[in-house]
Amino acid sequence: MFTFKNPNTPIIASGTSVSRNGDTFTVTAGVLQYLYKVDRNGETLGYVPMGGGGHNWRAGVDDVEAMIEAAQ
Repeated sequence: MFTFKNPNTPIIASGTSVSRNGDTFTVTAGVLQYLYKVDRNGETLGYVPMGGGGHNWRAGVDDVEAMIEAAQ
């Protein structure tokens, strides 16, 4: 769902929007310094650790993608 200039440090830029099946999802990075906040059409779906619970940035992105896919 997301692509990165540097796949070794995949971090979703704050304010990134994704349209999927008629919904608009917005990702805010750096909430409380280390969380992604995921909104659907302006309503908060939830929060995901940016590092996937450790320092695995790819796991954090995967968790955001999974949250968006599950919301469909």
